[in-house]
Amino acid sequence: GTLVVGDHRALRQAFRYLGVPRDRIPTDTYPPAVRGYLRRRVWENTVAGVRSCPVPMFVKPKDDPKKFTGAVIANPSDAAALTGGVSRKTRVYCGEVVNWVSEYRVFVLRSRIVGVKRYGGDGSVRIDMNVVEAFIRDFDGSGESTSGYGVDFGILESGDTAMVEWNDGYALGSYGLEAETYTDLLIARWEEIMEGRIELEGPIDNAKIL
Repeated sequence: GTLVVGDHRALRQAFRYLGVPRDRIPTDTYPPAVRGYLRRRVWENTVAGVRSCPVPMFVKPKDDPKKFTGAVIANPSDAAALTGGVSRKTRVYCGEVVNWVSEYRVFVLRSRIVGVKRYGGDGSVRIDMNVVEAFIRDFDGSGESTSGYGVDFGILESGDTAMVEWNDGYALGSYGLEAETYTDLLIARWEEIMEGRIELEGPIDNAKIL
């Protein structure tokens, strides 16, 4: 079918109407099999729990990464402002606050690195590509990997190379990646997702479709 390009909200709508099963689209930006690469303490909570937890901490949505933008909260009022309008039952990730010396997006197409773009911090401080390659091998071996994705890595103050977060390739910022390579990645992921679509007849069952 025709490639659809857009942000997460637009693509999720497209998948819904195209009959893509919910479980074909990973939503966890900290995939379980590779959480060891976070190199920092991360735990699950709810919005209600966060509003009553000690601070500071980093908070981001767990099952819908675009429900609100992850951020560091330093006091209870920050927590209320960050999660305002979000259900108290919404699952979130909490993490210890760390300082990133530099941050990079690594673009991966069919298990091969096709680009690395810095988006924050000191450009003279590079990530350890051996760590990134190990991540790719472990992710592939877990069965959770996709044909195209971006994984953000950074350097902590300790000097360790750590995963910032994983981003599926169906709606991925290019960060200046070469246009042809970027398009190839989007197409590869789109085709992989479309392989799992269902031909819809009659009304859409929202319990099964995004």
